[in-house]
Parts: sequence; structure tokens; C-alpha cells
Amino acid sequence: GSVGSRFSRSGCCVGVEYCGTRHAKRFSVHQSYVVPPTLTQDVGGRRSPPAYLIDEVGGVLKIQVEVEGSDPPSMVAVQASQRNGTVLSVHKIPNGSNRVLAAHYVKLPNARYTLLFSHGNAVDIGQLLPYMLDLSQRIGCSIVSYDYSGYGLSSGKPREKNQYRDVAAVYRYMLTELGVPGREVILYGMSIGSSPTVHLAAKLCKRNARAESRGTPPGPRSPDPPPAGVVLHAPVASGIRVLRPACTHTICCDPFQNLHKVPRITLPALVIHGERDDVVPVSHGKMLHAGLPQPVTPLWLRNANHNNVEAFNEYYDRLRTFLDELDTHTAAAAAAAGAAPTDAGGGSP
Repeated sequence: GSVGSRFSRSGCCVGVEYCGTRHAKRFSVHQSYVVPPTLTQDVGGRRSPPAYLIDEVGGVLKIQVEVEGSDPPSMVAVQASQRNGTVLSVHKIPNGSNRVLAAHYVKLPNARYTLLFSHGNAVDIGQLLPYMLDLSQRIGCSIVSYDYSGYGLSSGKPREKNQYRDVAAVYRYMLTELGVPGREVILYGMSIGSSPTVHLAAKLCKRNARAESRGTPPGPRSPDPPPAGVVLHAPVASGIRVLRPACTHTICCDPFQNLHKVPRITLPALVIHGERDDVVPVSHGKMLHAGLPQPVTPLWLRNANHNNVEAFNEYYDRLRTFLDELDTHTAAAAAAAGAAPTDAGGGSP
């Protein structure tokens, strides 16, 4: 049942800047955009700043987050050391062409898995930090959360294609700089964050399948080993289907084409969706679940809407059970390959 939500997030919003066909056989390239908080919270004609600040103190990056409801807005420093030995660190992740992504890493001692958390729209990692700290404790996972290009303090422009580059850069950073093995990463996408999550998962699975067909599956030194699994939280089937629920087929200018990509995700995948979601209807989650090659039992929350899934105990219970399912899957895959679980593909040593 509901235990009350302490966190709130803006809903999903997608759009298409340009799409058209000049001739029947010539399709133009579409460019979809997403809306970060700085574009949706204009006050007096000015764009409001990100809900966090990053300072460097003694060579270490520190984060301050906005106090919810404070007037005027005020910031409070978040301590690096949290309860139960959890450590919070802040990172600036290179993303090519002198661009950087702002991210934080909630590291839980002895965690079995680390979530690569791609958040929803019109929100940033400052607003999400209390939720990340709470989620980490309740399911026993470490979490890396980042802001897309153009969100928060991340540089660049908020574009669909940039989201795909962003999540790939963060994944590589986790493997090479944070030392998280690929086999211990769970790709987690919330709302519009399901798009970069599905894209990366499909890409890594396709690459892994090609390597196995050549007899050279990714090993510990592979630059892009496959992750352990995928979680899709109130996911989008496609952008047009959000705006036009009656649409039953994919058209040329449809952004965030998750429905087209999920058949390539050959990993255990969990879909979670609220049945009262009036932003991204639960039908989206059910379409994606039906298209997954290795789905696990989904969670359809009867009384949840788009923004309060984390208010229900069933949400945390299902995630903890999913971790157990991943343990079983990993052990079975290792046994089938004639190797111990620790020999499965992972990140840099």
C-alpha cells in the first residue's frame, strides 16, 4: 500500500522540432528535444538556475542542493558520508568536444549492483538526490545518476541524440573510472529516461551477440561489456504514442522509439508502471513488456500515477526481488558457460 511520497518530479514532455517528407521516398531526419528544468521554470522572464551547485573543496567536488519550499531559494551542503557507511561523491564526466556531464555516485558498502539511473524530464540530479539516497538504502544498491546535456550543470543542448551519447559516456566512466564491473550494473530508466536506457541496452546486447558469433564474447577487458539487467520505470513506448495514444504504428518523425528497440534487449528486464498514469499511460509499459525477449514479472501498480510510484512499498519489494532474480540468472549463465560467476564479463580490472 501507499506509504506517502517525499519526492516529487515533473512529468514527461517530448516534442519534435522538425520532421517532414518532401518526397514519398525521401525522409528528412527528425530532431526531437526534451525540456530540462531551466526551460520550464521561468520566473519574471528569467530562467531559474539548477537545483544544485557543485564546488571544489581541497580538490574534491562537493554538492549543495536547493531546500525544497525555501523562499528565497537557499542551498544546503550534502555531507559526503551518509548513514550506514554510504558515501556520496560528485563527478564531472567528459563527454567529448569539451563537454561535461554532472553526476553523483551514491556508493553503498558491499552493494551487489549499481544502478545507472537515467531520470525523467524537467528535473535534475539536485532535485533527485534525496530520492537516490533513500532508494539506495531501501534496495541495497549503489546508484550513479547524471544530468543529460543541457540539464542542470551539464553542458551541451537537450537533444534526443545527445541523451544517447550521454548514457554511453556515463556507462564507460562507471567501468573505467569508478571500477564498477559491467556485470554489476543495472540500467534504470525513468519516464523519458527509458529512451537512453533502452538505446544503450539494445546497443550493448547487439554488440555482445556479434562478439559471441565470432567466438569472442566480451571479457573483463572489453570496453563495453553487457550489464546485468534493465529496469524501465513508467517508460515511453515512443514520443508520438505519448501525444497520440491512438497511434498504432511507428512513423518517420517518431522520437524515442523504445518499442522498436526492446526486442534487441537480451537481458532480464523489469517494467514498472502505475495503472493511473495519465502522462504516459500504462499501455506503454505493457507494450514494451510484451516486446522484451527476457522479461521478468512486471509490476503494475493499481493506485500509482506517473509521479508517485516510489510512494508504494510494492515498488521497493519488487526491485529487491529483481536483484535476487539477477543473481539466479547470472549463476545460471555462468554454469552454462562452464565458468564461475566471477568470470563473467565485467569492467576494467
